Amino acid sequence: MAKYDPLKTYLTALPGSSCALTFDAVEEIIHAPLPRSAGRYREWWSNETRPPSSHVQARSWLDAGWQVESVRLDVRQVRFVRAA
Repeated sequence: MAKYDPLKTYLTALPGSSCALTFDAVEEIIHAPLPRSAGRYREWWSNETRPPSSHVQARSWLDAGWQVESVRLDVRQVRFVRAA
């Protein structure tokens, strides 16, 4: 199992069209700490997965049918929306 597979499972089962999660909640879902870059760089939350991107975490939410709509580093929160 990949590190971010639990996030994919969580989002796949989630009803509705949007979801805001704190970074702490994401860490609870994946049962591991996020890397420091997740809290420092908005780009870490990019929906980009094409090479040469190393955003393997994006594959988890994209495969679940969600995209990151916004990131608030100041309050450590990410907002996902269901992909069209």
